[in-house]
Amino acid sequence: MTFSNASTPNNLRCDGCNAKLARGEGWRCPSSKFNELLRLGFEPDEETLRMITETGLSRSAALRAWQEECTSSQMDWLLCSSCQEQARRLIEGSSKVTMYDNRWKHGKVELSVPPLSDSLRGSEGCLFQEAIFDSEVGMEVYLTVLEHRGTGSDIVAIRPFNLFCKMGVGWTSHGPVLFLIWTAAAGSPQQADYEQFMNPLHPETARLLNQLGRQMELKVVVLDSVYGEVLDFFVFENDYGFDKMMDSIKQTLKPGTYSDFQLAQQEFRNRYSLEDLKHM
Repeated sequence: MTFSNASTPNNLRCDGCNAKLARGEGWRCPSSKFNELLRLGFEPDEETLRMITETGLSRSAALRAWQEECTSSQMDWLLCSSCQEQARRLIEGSSKVTMYDNRWKHGKVELSVPPLSDSLRGSEGCLFQEAIFDSEVGMEVYLTVLEHRGTGSDIVAIRPFNLFCKMGVGWTSHGPVLFLIWTAAAGSPQQADYEQFMNPLHPETARLLNQLGRQMELKVVVLDSVYGEVLDFFVFENDYGFDKMMDSIKQTLKPGTYSDFQLAQQEFRNRYSLEDLKHM
């Protein structure tokens, strides 16, 4: 299925929600500007997502599929007044970050998580995921720390600790790589370091970091990656500057920047060790 801008002069439709447009209606948005809207969190209407999910994809996978189709197009996009209003709110909102209160107020908790995918089982590192911890707060982005116990880098053994994050963008012959180096340190020689790599060109990266930038708190779930068990749960004040990182990325990347992220990540990791990235 293709979800691209396919309106013709005799059959004008909004490329965001497929609404019919009369001749002369609509706002023509250059592809580079539309890609910027995707990074800010522009989404199609629910009916469009419903049609995509009928192919067997989950809602989140359908959204990613739609975003990837959109970013691959070099044509201008025609948007109706409703989608134009969504674009206006995103553009205005990007210059003013409104924090929302997702602070944990329920004390100790026992968490259960879905089974890990085969690609993550037995691995170490960090990744952002989404979940509802509190029904009054709704969906939020949290950090999953994957531990393989017995390797000597057990974050659970470091108590109490502060969690630090160093972020940056590196360039390779295959495109840019966003790296995050997480360090759990307790003011002693004992500490644990984790790498995380993201594609700065992917709209999902911008969406996650923009949402993180608005949260008052960062929740951290530590998982045993072999057995999929929750080892611990931590909360930290969210002063990591995720929103500023997105602003920096947008200023660094030029329209039309290409990336083969798998090759870019492989080259980047071959070039720099964890210690190299910590001291950049």
